[in-house]
Amino acid sequence: LALMARDRVQVTGRLAAGPDAVWAVLRYFTAHWHPWIATIKAEHDPRGALVRAFTVAGEAVTYREQLTYLSDSDRVLGYTHLEGIAGCDRYNARISLAGAETGGTLVTWSAEVEASGTRLQAICDGTRAVFEAGLAALPGVLGRVPVAAEPMPAPAPLETLIFDDLPRLALTVTPDLGDGRLC
Repeated sequence: LALMARDRVQVTGRLAAGPDAVWAVLRYFTAHWHPWIATIKAEHDPRGALVRAFTVAGEAVTYREQLTYLSDSDRVLGYTHLEGIAGCDRYNARISLAGAETGGTLVTWSAEVEASGTRLQAICDGTRAVFEAGLAALPGVLGRVPVAAEPMPAPAPLETLIFDDLPRLALTVTPDLGDGRLC
């Protein structure tokens, strides 16, 4: 029985481009912009969650990561590792952007990693190298990345229900589309 250990990797970079330009690349979870990625494609798990399946140049392994959080207003993207990193028990990563006080963008890319003590350091070292290579490549891909945008569902019709009792309340609802989505 191997003991699990935890660590955190965080890499921060400052880019001359503004947050809108940087977010235009990073917000697309399945975009092919990182220099080490050989192939990438969008998949969906049985519940419909977005998963990116990708390979890295020089490796035969297919990695899968699931999008867990996306906020365009906060410019934050979170994801979790599903498969591909040998010996990794848990891996949750996050990319966040903020405008730098003197202009440009501050990008913070971090990951919480849990693995057996014998694998943890190698996974963290590899993660740091991936994050650093990605941040170094971003200035060269801004504005010209072929973005593989995730398909958006068609807008659902809205209906507003008004309750006449006091206090007067209203609720906007969509019809049940039969696909299991709450919203």
